[in-house]
Amino acid sequence: MPQQRAAIQTGFLIHDVTRLGHQIFDEHIKPLVGITRPQWWLLISLTNRDSHTMTQVELARLLDIGKVALGKMVDRLEAKGFVVRTTDNEDRRSKSVRLTQKGEERIRHAEEIENELSLRFMLGIAPDKQRELEQMLATIKQNLLTIAAAPAPPARAHRAPCTGQDHAPRQEQPLTQPLTDQAGAASDRFGRRDTTNRFASPQITAAAPKASQGSERKYGGRYNRPASQ
Repeated sequence: MPQQRAAIQTGFLIHDVTRLGHQIFDEHIKPLVGITRPQWWLLISLTNRDSHTMTQVELARLLDIGKVALGKMVDRLEAKGFVVRTTDNEDRRSKSVRLTQKGEERIRHAEEIENELSLRFMLGIAPDKQRELEQMLATIKQNLLTIAAAPAPPARAHRAPCTGQDHAPRQEQPLTQPLTDQAGAASDRFGRRDTTNRFASPQITAAAPKASQGSERKYGGRYNRPASQ
């Protein structure tokens, strides 16, 4: 149990570090460089190719975003002159995105700010500890990729904490005694007339008690309930 709690606490810390890092990055990079964090990731992804070019399908898969969202992001970067779109001569439907010279200059400017922030992030951590941290995070990432690639386990029944018994799903009780309206026809539980009497057999319908005039006045005829015995 202590080991499980430690793993959960580590997960919370990783989430908090990631969230705060994104927040600080947005506060420093966007006002000075004019690009958002997702746009920065897209530009950096293009630099990983020698040609500085990737198809929109490849970018969407790498950044794990939809094609529509990626298209809008590329539109904004193209309007600023950081990337250009090109069309494949063999497949006119395939669009590629290429990094421009202006985009490369903007990346170098952003990298200077990012390097300064990274040094501040790691204050108080020795270089050898930083390398150990990087290796541990890489191991966690590989474990997550392994879990994501495996088939999902079957759903487990929820057990009561006290008795240990499975909670059976609530079953709706069948209507064994139909409501009757003023004309004597069976009505469903919402007060709608049902002349075909779908909810009970003829024997049950014949045995159903009729509403008294007092109950009709009391409930305004909306739900004609049986008189009290």
